[in-house]
Amino acid sequence: MMRLSKTVDYMVRCVLFLATHEPGTTVDRRAIVEATGVPDLFFRKIVQQLSRAGIVRVTRGPKGQYGLAVSAEELTLLRVVEVGDGEICLNECAMNPGACSRSRACPVHPVWHDLRDNVRDALGAVTFAALASPGSRDAKGSGRRTGAARTVPQRPTDTGRRGATA
Repeated sequence: MMRLSKTVDYMVRCVLFLATHEPGTTVDRRAIVEATGVPDLFFRKIVQQLSRAGIVRVTRGPKGQYGLAVSAEELTLLRVVEVGDGEICLNECAMNPGACSRSRACPVHPVWHDLRDNVRDALGAVTFAALASPGSRDAKGSGRRTGAARTVPQRPTDTGRRGATA
C-alpha cells in the first residue's frame, strides 16, 4: 500500500496554514501548532526540514516566527511530499533499475513507472495557492471541497482511452 507518512501530513498542514496568510507575513509557532493540530515537538522537527528545503523561512526568537520562503503559487504538493518522504517511488526497480536483473524484460516495469509518473504529475499540478484559495479545500482542516472538481492528469488506459476527471 502506498501511504504518505505522518511527517508529510503534518508538513502539508503547516505549509497550507502559512499559505492562507498574506505573502511576506510571519506567524508565531503557537498559532501554527494550535491551528493545525501538529504536536509542538513534531512541528519543531518538520519546520527544520522545510527550512533546509527553502520552503519555510524561520525568524528565531522566544516565540519564533514562520512564513513561506517561496510563493504559494510556485509551491506544489509534490515538493512538500518529497521533502518529507523523499522521491515518490512504488518499488525498488522503478527507483533503481539496477536493483532488479529483470527490469529490462519485465512487463510490469513500465506500469510502475507510469503509475509513479501519474502520482507525481497529479501532486505537481496542485499549488498551495490553489489549496488556500476560497472555494478550495477548507484550509482550517475539514478537508471538504467547496468548489468545482479539479481535473486530474490522466495517462491513457490499456484500451487507449483517457480516464475521467476527478
